[in-house]
Amino acid sequence: AARRLARYWECRRSIFGDAACYGAGALPEPMLVDFQKYHARTRRILEDPRAYDMVRRDAEEMIQAIHKKKIESLNEDIEKMADIFDEDLKPEENDDEAASEALLKEAALILAKETSDELKLQFLLVEDMIEKNAARRLLRYWENGLRLFGPGLRQKNRVTLEDIKDCTELIRCQQVRLMPEEDEFGRSILVWRQIVSPNDEDSEPGRLSAEKMSHLGINEYHYAKVAWYFCHAAMERESCRRNGFVLVVDARVGDVNGMKRQAHRRAMMDVGNCVPLVWRAVHVLARPDLWWWQRQVFW
Repeated sequence: AARRLARYWECRRSIFGDAACYGAGALPEPMLVDFQKYHARTRRILEDPRAYDMVRRDAEEMIQAIHKKKIESLNEDIEKMADIFDEDLKPEENDDEAASEALLKEAALILAKETSDELKLQFLLVEDMIEKNAARRLLRYWENGLRLFGPGLRQKNRVTLEDIKDCTELIRCQQVRLMPEEDEFGRSILVWRQIVSPNDEDSEPGRLSAEKMSHLGINEYHYAKVAWYFCHAAMERESCRRNGFVLVVDARVGDVNGMKRQAHRRAMMDVGNCVPLVWRAVHVLARPDLWWWQRQVFW
């Protein structure tokens, strides 16, 4: 193939001249999608046990060079975001809410700068190696983390069961659960279980009804904290970091307050859209008599 390619360019140059071979526009400019395909192909070589050792070494050197350069570019984008914050986003005086938000964003920027290269690389992989998108996702990640767990997250840099002890009932009833096994595509499975009706609560003592959740003060804030914890538990799996995860939602109870249910869903999706994992799919189990389900089927 190499000899054939060399003959091709030799013949082309002899027929059309140097301008046809080396002039402007003779070769197409590489696009982002070309780079992404090359990066994915090189990663597959590293993961292929049948690849020759020399090919794997070359691929490893190239991947290391790409990752180093991408992390440097990500750091530059974070610095630009910090400069914009310093110039334009300082709160006005006597505006406590804006001041609190500015302090949170400033702390998030500091944490983004201090993030390890390994975690930065995970954000880049999730965002198809696009530095600006990865920088924005990284900033949202730390902003959400600080909102949920407070400034203590900056010192510990991780969340433990002690930090979600106010969500014990959700975990005990397995209302949100990380399944122990992956699906056939190697994706982790996060399950949002059905909220039982009040009539079924006695027959299913280990489950939660909407009334009991309201009595315990469980809201979207607790759902978000539990989702954060389980997403990071899933991140401990190499298969999840590579293949992402899916969310399975059981929505078959019809008498649950829809507004509260939507608030819970938004809170969990806000977490899912900022953690450095690919959200592959959301599967919803719904009753066939729900109007929106019938509309999807018959319209």
